[in-house]
This record gives sequence, C-alpha cells and structure tokens, in this order.
Amino acid sequence: MQMIKNMLQGVLVGCAIYVVSLACHWQLFTLSPQRALELILTSAVIGAFSWLLQTDRLSFVQSMVSHMLATLLCLVGANFVFGWDWLSSFAWLNFGLPFIIIYLLVWLAWWLQAQITVRQINAKLRQH
Repeated sequence: MQMIKNMLQGVLVGCAIYVVSLACHWQLFTLSPQRALELILTSAVIGAFSWLLQTDRLSFVQSMVSHMLATLLCLVGANFVFGWDWLSSFAWLNFGLPFIIIYLLVWLAWWLQAQITVRQINAKLRQH
C-alpha cells in the first residue's frame, strides 16, 4: 500500500513540476496524450523510489544521493525509451541545470514536510 501511495505522490509531483515549468515558460515537451502517459508513468516510477527517503538503513545524505541518482537514471532511461530528446547533443546543459534546480526544490519541500512531521511527533510525545 505504501508503494502505491509513493507512486501516486510521484505522479502529483511530476505533474506539478510540468505545470510549473510551463508557467515559467520552460516547455519540457509538447504535451499530447502519449506524452502525458509517459510523464505519468515516469513520475510514478520516480515516486516508487521514495522508499529510499523513508528507510532507516541509510543516512540522510545516503538517502538523498541514492534517490537523486535513481531519479536521474529513471529520467535518462525514459529519455531513450520514449524518445524525449532531452539529452541529444548539447541538451545536457538544458537538462542538467534544470534537473538540479528542480531536484533541490523537491528536496526542500520533502525536508520541510519531514521537519513538520518531527515537530508534530515531538509535541505528542511531550503531552504523554
């Protein structure tokens, strides 16, 4: 059940990133029914990797680096499987910098959510 929740959250984050990128006049690709399904599938797979952020077996830094690398590999794989052409010729610069910026923003949101959760748990523990 947690895996499905992670995948759905991944889809929400992926779709939100696409909409925000459009609002910033940075079109990742022309949207079509096929591209929308590819975006949803890729986002769900990235969301499935969220278990890396939830495990106690890795340190915080190990979790973040592992998730970032898994996300990068997923996007590179999707680029080739779906023919997105993000990584052709000099497109690495057009892909790399936005990837890092977007990943840092998503990480910041995840970190803030974790901080809020920790504070809520600590408040409940203090009550008992």
